[in-house]
Amino acid sequence: MKYKKLIVIMLVLSLLLCGCGAQSAMDGGYVSGEALNRNPALGTDSDVSTDATGTQTSTLPANQKLIRKVWLDAETEDMSGLIDHVEGRIAELGGYVEGRQIKNGSAYSGRVYRYAELTIRIPAEKLDRFVSGVAEVSNITDTRETTEDVTLSYVEYESKVVALETEQTQLLELMTQAKTMDDILKIQNRLTNIRAQLEQLKSQLRLYDNLVSYSTVYLSITEVKEYTPTTEPENMWERMGKGLSESWKDLVQGLENVLVGLVVASPYLLTWGLVFAGIGLIARAVIRKKKMKKTPPPEVQEK
Repeated sequence: MKYKKLIVIMLVLSLLLCGCGAQSAMDGGYVSGEALNRNPALGTDSDVSTDATGTQTSTLPANQKLIRKVWLDAETEDMSGLIDHVEGRIAELGGYVEGRQIKNGSAYSGRVYRYAELTIRIPAEKLDRFVSGVAEVSNITDTRETTEDVTLSYVEYESKVVALETEQTQLLELMTQAKTMDDILKIQNRLTNIRAQLEQLKSQLRLYDNLVSYSTVYLSITEVKEYTPTTEPENMWERMGKGLSESWKDLVQGLENVLVGLVVASPYLLTWGLVFAGIGLIARAVIRKKKMKKTPPPEVQEK
């Protein structure tokens, strides 16, 4: 009987210890797998998955917030024509030009070469169509793209907005129940802070919405006489041929530049030529006059 009572007492103590251990684990912040799967910061239950080893891995919500930006360097032989085409394409896709700058170059071989920079906003789902369209009507020499994922920041701001709006509603209810002026002033002060925070958070969310909905394209256009090759020669003979061709082009271009420079400077050259010619005639007359004064007349020489 003594042994049976001892066994019963030990079982009761074990159960009590197990219960206390479970309670302390919960008080210490233990979260079950089901609770993790319902983490409101991540969204739905599908946001947390388990890999083959049984380790849980977090994934982004299905509705991702991606900000895409593209930089394009394009060449064209007709600046006005390309800009008109690009603007028509922008309107067709529902975008708009956010910024524009066109620079006129100096006269060069009888032509004026220009440079343009456009900041374009295109609906995100139509970005690839726009980029491929520009590549079809110009020579793309360089392209770069970045994608920024702001999903987690967006969800965090949304959660803060919900929390602040809830607190604001509660404070408004307390305002109707406040009995002293001191309480009313404290509630009003807190409401003012909450409204300022809400405006800032909502402004950031609107900015994210705009950047996500409309991708940004930075298009640089250079007007050229001849397109830059997009591929390099592969063997020695091709490189030699390309180098010789470029040397001849540079020589011809240099001669053209000299001829253009002479024609452009001809009024100045003619004016200065006449000035120096006049100075020369005057100097020659002065020298002759001095020589005549130094040389005595024939009668004086005979005496």
